[in-house]
Amino acid sequence: MSLLSPFRKAPAFAVMLAVLLAAIPATASSILVSTIVGNCCGGETVTGSNYVLGSLGVSFIPAATYILDDVKVEVSALGAPNFTGSDPFFNISVYSSVPGIGGQVPGTLLATIGTKLTAPAGGGLVVASGAMPVISQGTQYWIVLSPFDASSAISLEDGSVADLSQAATFAAVPTAWASSIGTQQFEVDGDLVVQSQINFSAPEPASWMFALTGLILTGLIAAGFRARKRA
Repeated sequence: MSLLSPFRKAPAFAVMLAVLLAAIPATASSILVSTIVGNCCGGETVTGSNYVLGSLGVSFIPAATYILDDVKVEVSALGAPNFTGSDPFFNISVYSSVPGIGGQVPGTLLATIGTKLTAPAGGGLVVASGAMPVISQGTQYWIVLSPFDASSAISLEDGSVADLSQAATFAAVPTAWASSIGTQQFEVDGDLVVQSQINFSAPEPASWMFALTGLILTGLIAAGFRARKRA
């Protein structure tokens, strides 16, 4: 019996569907870095221009190449008396790393993965999972929390890990980033990829569905044509 015999008997669209599904890259979800311990210790502020404008970044270096899944941060909304009239909204973005004051600091914006996120009153975990970039093995990146508007006032909670690189800019008008050591709580999750998957330009899910629909319709039309010939 020929190895191709099952495929000769199978409908054309089923064979094409199997080939397409086999081409979709498989990935494994991983935690790239995590310093989450829960709300406990106060933190560093991220504030809008109604106060002292400030953003905060924390850095990490992936041990392999990943497509980011999400970023988690332990944050708390700030209010009266120091931040009367504030709101709890903030943004999360991913930046490249460049030399700066005190060490490496955020450089070029790579992706904004969350906008108008809400920090809980009393503290809690917030997850951002918007458009995610590919991040390369051994390269430093920054997760940056910035104010959503002029009234934003939140804190990125301190944790128990005392050797994290952080960078901050605090001024009435934004100035250059300055790097220091911090203990902020965050987590970065990603899907491990191999070089062949990086070279494979994966379409959006809607594109996959469009392609699958086209293949199925093609198979059905072909099956109908063969049925009419037999009749």
